[in-house]
Amino acid sequence: MRRRLLVAPEVAQVLQAAHLAQLEGVVSEPDNACAICAQFVLGEAASAVVFKDDRGTLVQLAHPECLSSGIYERPGLDAVMDSRMTSGEGIDTNTALGSRPTSPQRLVFVEMRMLWSAPEADPIEDFANRLGLVPVAGPIERIDPPVSSLSHIEPHEKGLGISHPQGVDYIATELEELTGWLALEASQTAILLTGRNLGLLQRPTLIEEALMERPCWAGTLSLRGFS
Repeated sequence: MRRRLLVAPEVAQVLQAAHLAQLEGVVSEPDNACAICAQFVLGEAASAVVFKDDRGTLVQLAHPECLSSGIYERPGLDAVMDSRMTSGEGIDTNTALGSRPTSPQRLVFVEMRMLWSAPEADPIEDFANRLGLVPVAGPIERIDPPVSSLSHIEPHEKGLGISHPQGVDYIATELEELTGWLALEASQTAILLTGRNLGLLQRPTLIEEALMERPCWAGTLSLRGFS
């Protein structure tokens, strides 16, 4: 079901087009948690809500009956987000593993759902910079991003861990899928790609479309700790 995104005028004025485009891309997915009650947003509409303090801005979705679209002051928000990162809880994302015929064959796709950044910044670009990713475009078989010096992939109890200076994010993966992915080639590297509206929960996904039409970032990450 296509879900309407409710955006108050003051929210539209504050948010970059990048924020709104990302929200439009994920608003109809079935597992967006409400920022207030934490239950899934399953109705006909969802509110775009902005929480802010003097250091950061958090953009989330909410049930319209829980919270109207608007901008809400939340002192100490940056400390809460720092705690999420250092605890390994991380930020809400859609993720997927993939492969391609060219080396590195292993692919990791990450699509942000919780948009957190400094005021006036692009949250997805901030996320990419934190991991040492660079802008990329073109067919997935041809992108060749440099090795990141800021992040790597390591084992995690839920699948794969993406380790970076702020903490560890995880990619939840079934053992069978992970085993096949790790066995793709001898090279201990993988390409991690993030961008706007990758459509990871759709079939087919929108990855190729995103690489051709929307900003994307990628990096080659080393695999550490895998036997």
